[in-house]
Formats: sequence, structure tokens, C-alpha cells
Amino acid sequence: MHNVAIVIDSTTSITDEYKKKYNITTVPVNLIIEGRIYLDGIDLQPQEYYPMLKRAKKLPTTSAPPPASFLEAYSKASNESRDVLCVCISSKMSAVYNVARQAAEMAAQSLPDIDVKVFDAHTAAGAAGFIALEAARAAADGGSMKQVIKAAQRVKSKVQMISMLDTLDYLAKGGRISRPAAWFGNLFNIKPILQTKTEEGTASHLDKVRSRKKGIDRLISIMKERVGDSAVHVNVQHADAYDQAAAMKERIASEFNCAELFLTDFTVTMGTHTGPGLLVLAFYMDD
Repeated sequence: MHNVAIVIDSTTSITDEYKKKYNITTVPVNLIIEGRIYLDGIDLQPQEYYPMLKRAKKLPTTSAPPPASFLEAYSKASNESRDVLCVCISSKMSAVYNVARQAAEMAAQSLPDIDVKVFDAHTAAGAAGFIALEAARAAADGGSMKQVIKAAQRVKSKVQMISMLDTLDYLAKGGRISRPAAWFGNLFNIKPILQTKTEEGTASHLDKVRSRKKGIDRLISIMKERVGDSAVHVNVQHADAYDQAAAMKERIASEFNCAELFLTDFTVTMGTHTGPGLLVLAFYMDD
């Protein structure tokens, strides 16, 4: 039994191998498709979802899990550890963090013998996954809640995430840009490059290119500019673009000094808003 158990929401990307190794409990975010609610990662897997997304007449929506789902996860995790740390997607991107905190307040009444803390990753997907994974490793080493949070904060201060959209259609469908802007961008094959900084907690525009190949080259060149020869932890993620992501992973393995290198699916709840074809690099350097 460890001092601290780790809980995450399903937008946080950690491989199944590490979830099992560190007994990480996942709370699924809701996907609503044509009035039906699906639990992310339970009722629906990425390989099933993106064909559905392409066919959908109306853009699916997402919603945070109910407090009861987090409370159940805290209760389950407390069977293995004295205390619980829940690592959540940025509070500026989703209501998930606030719901997790609400459930933690409920746990103070129903689970008075354990301490539940909720950690705002100020990022998402693979970047949040690195934060949660470092917390889980610190917990596995016998760390106290204070030490586990310190480990999470250490990676949070360093982790970065950059991504390339393949299409602007889904941003337009979700009301994030105008339909004329999406039409114009797609007409000229524009691929926006975005970045997510933990200092800001939101995604912002970084660059744009005019082909997918140039976009992949640009993602890798940005990472190279930022990490140089340092040992780097990398999670290559994709939304229905496995072959290109796998090729990126091979290229990164040959061009970088990788301490860790993963290839994972981008969370479908976020992929709903970015659309298929998205490629992501989440990374941080060793000290």
C-alpha cells in the first residue's frame, strides 16, 4: 500500500501499461452523440469514434463527469492508499477540475479518514499525463502527499505541448472560428500550429504552415529548438492519424536524446473539437 493513490480524468493521456503498473484510477468524461451519452474510453474507443465523428450531422458535445463519479473513484483509490491526489485537465479548458474539487469536498464528509487533493495540471492530454505519471512514480517510491504534489509541480513547470490541426472544420462547427475563416484556411491548405503552456492553461496560436508535411517538420523543429541535446520525455499523440504519428515517433527516436518516448491516442473528448488528423507532441526535459 502506498501513501498516495492517483486519480485522473480521461482527457489525461497515460498508457494502459502505466495505469496498471501504478494503479491509476481514471474517471471518464462524457461524450454526447445524437442525444446518447458515452463514457470516454469505456463505451467508446478512438478507433470507433472518429468514423462516427466524420459522419455526424451535428457536432457531438462533451461534459464533465458528475461529482458522484469522482467520489466513487476516490473511494476506490482509498482502498489502496491512505490519501488521494486527483490530477485534472486545466481548469481554463474544462469544468472537470471544478467537479473534481466538489467531489473532494463531498469526500471530506463521506471519507473522513483520507485526504483528497485536486491538482490543476493547467494543460491537457499527454502533457497532463506526464504530470500525473511523475506523481504516480513519487507515490510508488513511498512519497507523502506533499512529496507527490511537489513531483507533479516539478513536471508541470517544464512540460510543453504543441500540436498541428489538419482541418479547421471542427473549430468552425464548435463556434471557435467563423465558417468563412475555416473555408479560407482549408482552401489554402493552412495547418495551424498551436501550443499549450502551463503558465496560461490554454491553447494559443503559435504558427501556421501550408501543408501537412511542412507541419510535421515544423513540430519537430520547434521541439528541437526548445530541447536541443537534452534528455527529453516525449509523448507523440494522434487523432485518427496513426501511421503519420508512428513515423514521427521513429524520427524523434533517431533525432533526439529520448529518456522516454510514447505513442498514444489523443483523447477523443478533446479530439471532438480539433477534429481527426491532429498530431501532438507533449514533452519535457530532464533537469
